[in-house]
Order: sequence, then C-alpha cells, then structure tokens
Amino acid sequence: MKDELGEPVIGANIKINDSALGSITDVDGRFSIEAAPGSVLVVSYVGYVSQEMKLGESSDLDVIVREDFRLLDEVVVVGYGTMQRKNFTGSIQTVNMTNSPVALAPRTNAFDALRGTITGITVSRETTAGSSPDIVVHGQKSVTGGSAPLIVLDGVVYTGSISDISPSVIESISVLKDATSLAAYGSQAANGVIMVTTKKGALGKPVITFDASVAFSEAAMMPKLLSPENYILKTNAAKGIDDPSGWAPAVIYENIQAGKTTDWIDLATQTGVLQNYSVSVSGASEKFNYYINVGHTDQKGIVLGDQYKRETVSLRLQNDITSWLQIGAQANFRYSDYGDGSDIARLQPYLSPYAQAFRPDGQIERWTDGFAQTRGGHLENPLWNTSKGGTLDQQERREVFFMKGHALVKAPWISGLTFRMNASYTSNYWKKDAFIHEGNYAPGGDYRDDSRYSQETLSRYLSSANGWNERNSYVSYVWDNILNYTTQLGKHYVDISAVYTRDENKADERTMSAEDFTAIGNTLLGADGLPLGSVYKVSVGKTRKANIGYLGRIVYAYDDRYHLTASVRRDGSTVFGVDRKWGVFPAIGAAWTVSKEDFMKQLEFINYLKLKASWGKNGNQSLGSYQTLSPIKLGQVGNHSVVLDNSETVSWGQYISGIGNTALGWESTTAVNAGLDIGLLGNRILFEIDVYKSQTTDQIFDR
Repeated sequence: MKDELGEPVIGANIKINDSALGSITDVDGRFSIEAAPGSVLVVSYVGYVSQEMKLGESSDLDVIVREDFRLLDEVVVVGYGTMQRKNFTGSIQTVNMTNSPVALAPRTNAFDALRGTITGITVSRETTAGSSPDIVVHGQKSVTGGSAPLIVLDGVVYTGSISDISPSVIESISVLKDATSLAAYGSQAANGVIMVTTKKGALGKPVITFDASVAFSEAAMMPKLLSPENYILKTNAAKGIDDPSGWAPAVIYENIQAGKTTDWIDLATQTGVLQNYSVSVSGASEKFNYYINVGHTDQKGIVLGDQYKRETVSLRLQNDITSWLQIGAQANFRYSDYGDGSDIARLQPYLSPYAQAFRPDGQIERWTDGFAQTRGGHLENPLWNTSKGGTLDQQERREVFFMKGHALVKAPWISGLTFRMNASYTSNYWKKDAFIHEGNYAPGGDYRDDSRYSQETLSRYLSSANGWNERNSYVSYVWDNILNYTTQLGKHYVDISAVYTRDENKADERTMSAEDFTAIGNTLLGADGLPLGSVYKVSVGKTRKANIGYLGRIVYAYDDRYHLTASVRRDGSTVFGVDRKWGVFPAIGAAWTVSKEDFMKQLEFINYLKLKASWGKNGNQSLGSYQTLSPIKLGQVGNHSVVLDNSETVSWGQYISGIGNTALGWESTTAVNAGLDIGLLGNRILFEIDVYKSQTTDQIFDR
C-alpha cells in the first residue's frame, strides 16, 4: 500500500467488510489477509480517504490511498466530547505522538513534544532528571496565581502530573487555545487546556509492540573559564601582588608550585544517559478493545547525583455490551525513584583551579582551600553533598495510581441522544527520607590532617546532625455526567450538550524531624533512627477543596457554511469567600466557510477557506484552601502566654492572626480570538492562522 507520492503507508487498517477479520500494513506498506474472492476489503488510515475494494481471483493488490482533507473530516477532541473540525469555531492544534517523527524522539515527558511544534505556547526545559517542564499557553494569565494549563486525560480532568503518564501510551496531545474551546472547563481553563488521548487497540489480531531508545546528553552553554595561568595573573593584579605566595592559602600555593589543577565543571558533570523501554499488547474485535503497556525509564542527568527511574503499567479496556450500552475502564500505575544517597552536585566555576578536591587517601575534601565555613560556604566542594561525600542520605519515592471508568448509553428510541458518565480516582503517595550525618560538618584545616575527619573530631558535631521523614498523600476524584443530542436535519446541523460535573481534592501532609544525637553517640541508623534524637518536631497539614460545575452548550451549522457555538458554565468552589463562591463563564464563537460560496469557485488554488472569531470568559482557581478565612494561632505557636492567679504555671492563649475576606472571588480572563483556516493547492498545504488577545482581572477584594 502506498500514498499518492509513492511512499509506503505504515499501520493502515485492512478489514473484511461485515467481518471481524483484519490486518495492518507493515513498514513496507505490505499486508496479508485470508479472504475469499468477491470479498470486500475496507481500507482506512487516519488522514486518508477510506475506500472499499472488491477482491478478484488475483491475490496481489496494488492499493493507492488518497490523502483526505482533514480540516473537513477530522474529528477533534473538545471539552466533554468530540466534533468534526468543519463544525468547530475555535482554535485547536494537535500533535500526533504515534504516526509522526515526534514519536521517535526519546523523552521522559510527553510535553516535550509540544516544544516548537505548536504555536502560541512556551515549554521550558527540564532542569533535573524526571522533572516536568513549565507550560504557558498564550502568555501569563494570572495576576498572582500560577499559569499551568489544565490537563484532560481521555475526556476527564486529570489532577496528577503529565510525568505520571508514560509517553509511549499517548496517542495524541491537543492544545485548546481560544475562548469557545476552553469554555467547557470555564472554571479552570484560563491558563489553557491540554487534551491527552491515550492509545487503544486496533481492529484485528493481537499486536505486540516493543519500543526501546537510548539517548546521550552533554552539558551545553557552559561558562568559558580562565586558564590556570591566567587565573594567577588575574588574581595577582586584583591583589596588587606579584607572587601568589602573598595571597594563596597553603594548600592552593602548594598546588600552584606542583602545577596540580582541578577542572571543577568537569568534576561535577557527566555524560547523561536516557533509556526508555516499553512493551505493549493491543487488539480489538467488533465489540471489545484492549491495550496493555508496561514501561521502564532510567535517566542519569549531566550533573553528578541527578538520577531518575520510573516504572509504569497502563491498561485500557472498552466493551460494547449491547448496541446501546458501552462501558470502559482504564488504570495507570507509576512508581518513581528520584535517587538515593545525595543531592545534585553544584556547579562552582568560581573555585580556584588550584583548590583541593580530594584528600591524600582519595576521600572528598570538604573545604577546597583548607579554610572552614567561616570563610564562606561557596568554598565548599561541589561533590560534598553527593554520594561521593558520604555524609548525606536521601531517598525520594512517588507512587501514583489513576483509575477511570465510563458508561455510554445511546438512547435507542431517539437517534443522536446519548448519556455518558465518567468517573476517575487519583491517588498520589509521596515519601521522602533524608539525614545529614555529623560528618557533614567536618571542619577546615590542613588537607593532610586526617584528624579533621576522625570519629573523635566529628562526634563534636552530633548535636548538629539531623534528619526528617515526609509522608504526603494526595487523593482526588472527578465525576462527570454528560447529556448530548446531535442531529442533521437537511442542511441544519445541531449539537446540544448539558454537563454536570464535580470534583474533590484532599491532601494529607506529615513531616517528622529530629536533631541532636549526642546521647546515642552515633548516627549509623540515619533516617531510621530519628526516634533516637533529642529534639523533635512534628507537623501535620490537611486540606480539602471541592468544585461543582454546570455547562450548557449548543453548536449549530447551516449547510457546512455558517457556524455558531455558544456556551455558558456556572461553577462553585470551596476555596472562595462565602459571598462569591460562584462564577459564570460565557463564550460565543462564529465561523464562515467562505469557500462554500459561489464566488469562491473561480479561485481554484484556494479549495478551503474559513474565517472564525470568538469571545469568552474563563476562570482561574489561584487560591489555596482556607485563604478566605480568618486564621487562628494557638498554643506555643501563637506565642501568647499568660500566668493566671499568681500561679507559676504558664497558659497559652490563641488569637486571630489575619482577617478573612468573604468577598474574595474568582480571577477571570476575557479572551478574544480571530483567525482563518485555509487549504491551498489541492489540499496539499494547510494553514491555520490565529490572532489572540486576553485581559485578566484579579480577585475581588471588596470589603
């Protein structure tokens, strides 16, 4: 099978009509299928026109597929549903993560694929292994809050991080950018919405797929440093001294005399390695669809101590129970390991190239010029708090479980009427243990004096040894109820949706810390020995917030020529003041398919042209829980003590430490969007041009 340019088409579906038998083309565009003469083959592939072919006596077929004009027939994912692009009045851009060169790039985070491929958004670089980039859609919207866009996973608001999902299971990523597109999620959509669609099985026999990639990275844009010889000349000139013996500490002067130098940048960096492996099993019949994926990621950053590992398991099932009932289930599990044993090395290009990195026995020297911390912490060895230093223990783990289900009911007595219920549950458990041993406080001095690192010397710092345990749990759920009616009456197309949704987030954060291990005399147990410390601190924080939303939306089109979308969403949230918990977010958009008009037929080089414009208002929940209430400080934390009745007993009181604001309300963004979609030269070239403007109003602080 080939396209119009003679290139093989990979992954196209070939199915025997009215049968569950099917096949998929390989990397050369070839396929095989058992079919009797006279059978009808249905050939389909995303972006190409589906066609039917009747088999003759010959077993050899030359299939040429013609590119479809996706602007007209492509189904785009929008809020709480889908629609054909020809009826869409908004602005949306999609990155295909499967059948595109983007899929070949090794990455730990799927959002990397958006960098440089979608206009109007900014994607930052990750700073450490396993980190997630910051994303800004059409600029900063919030005056005081964050700018992170809302993530919608397979049609349901996702409360986790995109890094929790393996890039290997993602089919496509779409970015909604204009007011009418965002209106469906009005209460949380001011910063943009990113729709993530995961893979599912293709019709035919089970398919086993194995993906593997290994990538290497090196440090770039590093500072250019003076040579050791020029460093001496520069320092001599700065000190007004002709010889380094007048300014260099003993250890540095000794290294100058011996010509012994250290490249501190090279010492703290390494060749980064990223390994991704995944295996999936998928398939589908007429009524049942399944996709299973297991993935492993191992990343070593370019800075010493920067490491990350991730294990993922994904499952997606869908079954048409009857012609009017469909159910589906989805589960994702992620286990992340952010390394153990150290912090990330610091880049310190300002250290003297003649400073000392290691002691004579090969162990790490803490103070590179022999002086203690009183001379400035910037003289500390950049490797001191890494695993090579051996005085800092650290473990950080995350477990994320996401579960989603849906039920779709197609009313058999009213064509086009459907009801869909989505429900999702996300559990995020975060665990961190850290301990700073007494050896971390080793004093300065002559680097040849090993007594500075003896147990007798370091035992003096047992009172400074400390550690902590953090146990954080975040649980959330989302529940959507979507009633939709779609019909085509002659030239009139109508799509009406009514949505009721609610979600809730709970956080439970607990930290226990301890210090001063003088009494026990050692810190061999590390973070497991915190109960043996002399000073304890325990903090517990619990928060809860909930949202409720109602959405009404109508999409109308006449003769595929004139298009109108109107919606209104009303949202309530517990984070706002009692007088302003509810917000209303309307939106309206219109489009005109000019190429449908008779006067455009003379312009043969323009085969499609649609003008569009939209206006809408969206909200931003930039407040945390309980910020509209009046906080109270009590006990010793409040520091309000009193002695009653001449007693020697101290009693602790409480007081209001801040004034709440019941009128604190929604931060909203009003956006105007105008643009055009144009297809040129026989559908081979497609442009989408948008002009966007927004204005943000901060929360209301009326008294």
